[in-house]
Amino acid sequence: MPTLLLVNRVDELVPRMTTSLLLEAALRRGLDARVCALAGLWLAADGRPMAAAIRPPTPPAARDDEPARARWLAALGATPAEPLAIGPADRLWIRTNPACDTGRAAQHRLALDLAALAAERGTAWPTRRPA
Repeated sequence: MPTLLLVNRVDELVPRMTTSLLLEAALRRGLDARVCALAGLWLAADGRPMAAAIRPPTPPAARDDEPARARWLAALGATPAEPLAIGPADRLWIRTNPACDTGRAAQHRLALDLAALAAERGTAWPTRRPA
């Protein structure tokens, strides 16, 4: 069951960003975490929400090694995306801020519409911190 983190752009992630820390923590907990940029969402011909998802490389061993974490994020940005159907058993974490990114307003609207469709079909939207 993939956990998909939706971000504005993968190459904008930096080591101290909350989204980067969430991704790293999810991987350390053994989740099948993936990352997708806003521009990597579409609706398949059969009506399934789809994502161009990146499976991240293994995060660095030392959590406080910021240069290693920067290299890890650079490797993430260089990893090719694979099509992923967003299914009922998946989790979707929306890590974008449309109010601060008005230049991609149409992409944000599309992302929220596809996320709503996925939610109607059973995809989970985490609403609080897991226990």
